[in-house]
Amino acid sequence: MPASGKAEARSELPCIRCGDCLPACPVGLDPQQMHVHLRAGQDDVAASLGLEDCTACAACDAACPSHIALASQFRIGRESLAARALLMQQATAARERFEQRGQRLARDVEDRKQRDLELARQASSGDAVAAALERAKARRRPGASE
Repeated sequence: MPASGKAEARSELPCIRCGDCLPACPVGLDPQQMHVHLRAGQDDVAASLGLEDCTACAACDAACPSHIALASQFRIGRESLAARALLMQQATAARERFEQRGQRLARDVEDRKQRDLELARQASSGDAVAAALERAKARRRPGASE
């Protein structure tokens, strides 16, 4: 310890791929491989290596001679995966709403066409009835001849 009585801050060094973190993990994960893939932005690969199974015990941090904060990096990786899963869930829900809206609009257009056809039939049959009534009235009038 320095003279001030505080613990000296350890600076993080690059990973030397020593593998000391592997036996330190009580869950049996490979922290070094997860670290490499998280640093490369390959969250999916890190997840396939068991990122969600990490208990955040920080035993790998203690074993790392490069003083890499692996447990906090894994926590951030899990949060990133959870945020992406939430976005995917929201996108799926939005897509389903959009598809349902399209189906509803198509159904409304079809209903409108059917209603217009029915109104046209009623109008044309109403004209035929009115014409038949006029012919009948014309026959009944005295002096009307056809």
